[in-house]
Amino acid sequence: MDYETAKNLAASDSREARRRVAMNSGCHSEIHTFLAQDTEASVRHALAFNPNLAPQAGLILAQDPKESIRLCLAQTLAEKISSKEVAERESFLKVAYLIATTLSQDTSIKIRQALSKNMARLPDPPQEILLPLAKDSERIVAEPILLHGHSLTPETLIHLLEETTEDWALLAIAHRKHLPFAVCDYILQSGDPMAIGVLLDNETAELTDDALEKITEDAAHIAVYQFPLAKREKMPDRLVIRLSEFIDLSLSNLLTERHDINDDSLSLIERNLRQRQDNQNHLRTLSEEDADAIANKVKELDRNHLLNNSVIIDALEVQKFLFIRHTLTHLSGLSFDQVTKILDSKDPRHLCALTWKCGISISCCVQIQKHMWHLPIPQLLLPQEVNSYPIPDLEMERILTLYA
Repeated sequence: MDYETAKNLAASDSREARRRVAMNSGCHSEIHTFLAQDTEASVRHALAFNPNLAPQAGLILAQDPKESIRLCLAQTLAEKISSKEVAERESFLKVAYLIATTLSQDTSIKIRQALSKNMARLPDPPQEILLPLAKDSERIVAEPILLHGHSLTPETLIHLLEETTEDWALLAIAHRKHLPFAVCDYILQSGDPMAIGVLLDNETAELTDDALEKITEDAAHIAVYQFPLAKREKMPDRLVIRLSEFIDLSLSNLLTERHDINDDSLSLIERNLRQRQDNQNHLRTLSEEDADAIANKVKELDRNHLLNNSVIIDALEVQKFLFIRHTLTHLSGLSFDQVTKILDSKDPRHLCALTWKCGISISCCVQIQKHMWHLPIPQLLLPQEVNSYPIPDLEMERILTLYA
């Protein structure tokens, strides 16, 4: 359609004629700008659908009083950007940014959601267009960008996490494909169990062996980590072996059916799991009323060099708490009454001193806090470094003198 014909039709009294011009992809930008101010909503709606919508006309439509027209523009802006040839795309992007900024501030959640959903599909959208949407307070608006916004840099993602208090934002970013190390580390430092569980499920997340080791140790007391760790590919053999020492036995097959570990490691894993199953079966037969039988069992296990961290964890799993008291008494050299007073104190620092004296792991100490005291995760006294007690040795010695 030539310019003069389009100009005459755009100024005609025929609504249908003006709609045909609005839908024509070859019209001059001046005519688009004129039609963007048409009194008939159906004309403006047709113009919003036009893949070659003139930038200035888009700016006008972004502020149209009709929600349906703004919604149409929000749904098609990403397509308009991606359809541009390289030569004209850069100039269009400058105006597209202004259009997106206007729409991202729209009072209608429906419009902001539509804009976000479609912008998230672009392979290389300008970060400036995505940021207002990523910061939106509404989950249905921000989440698609946090999940799929391709141009968000690691620094930007960390900045977004620093600014938000919403758990869903952390979860969305943890789901992102090929999440770089710096962002993974930030999520790990947050200590959020759900987000870290999602990160473990994300096979493309850049988790270092050191990070996986820290999560594996935490998995002893944060059960939600165990399943994704057990099925995560390319785990170092030593960490899969460590996992076999405490993992819920209902997940055993996830370890024994792995194909990415060597035969020696697999044999050790199978042995650990069999031993733990035997331990639990035998512990279940012990009566909590028969203190002498329990004390004798503790001594027998120690003579056979089997009174270890795994047995303690298994006893906690089957709620044999008297066995735990006798084990702590035997290993620490303290009296049964002293051990009972420490356990009854429900003071995590005092328990740390006791388990340290026993020579058992901080992981077991945390498990006792969780199973015997039923402390929620935020109240657990956790290691600050892998396999290290969080209290200096001299302080733990001092604590134990309180029970002398």
